[in-house]
Amino acid sequence: MPTRTAMMYCAIRAAILALMFGVLWVASSNMARSQTAAGAGETWVCVEPGRSLREGYPPLELAFEGDLLIEQPLGATRYRLIANTRYAIIAVDDYADFDHALGQVSIFASTLVLDRITGAFAITTTTLSETPPTHRTGRCRVFDNRPPGDRTLARKAP
Repeated sequence: MPTRTAMMYCAIRAAILALMFGVLWVASSNMARSQTAAGAGETWVCVEPGRSLREGYPPLELAFEGDLLIEQPLGATRYRLIANTRYAIIAVDDYADFDHALGQVSIFASTLVLDRITGAFAITTTTLSETPPTHRTGRCRVFDNRPPGDRTLARKAP
């Protein structure tokens, strides 16, 4: 008989996967909207409570490049935009293939949700391995890198 902890872990994992698949399902209806919404020239700099540069945790920096939101400076994580409105950004990074570097099949999905009004963000990553899902939260600030005459989002939200 499975333990209560194992059953709770499976329920949490199933809930996170259901949320991620729900976000992907909504993507088809939001994709056209994301192509015309804000984002070009923006860079978001995000910090997590309890993590500081002094402790070796630099801020998370996300920059738009076409229909991607890319972690800077290395660009290892490339989130595909699912929704990009004046209120929020929702993006997904996933992999489901044989990873030659690891020598095994690797399956994961990572969802980034960012509130443009408050700056709050959350990143949830789920893998089909022994690793439990991770959840990161914090606050972001937007920096507008566009020329001064083309800045429409460089104002502070109410």
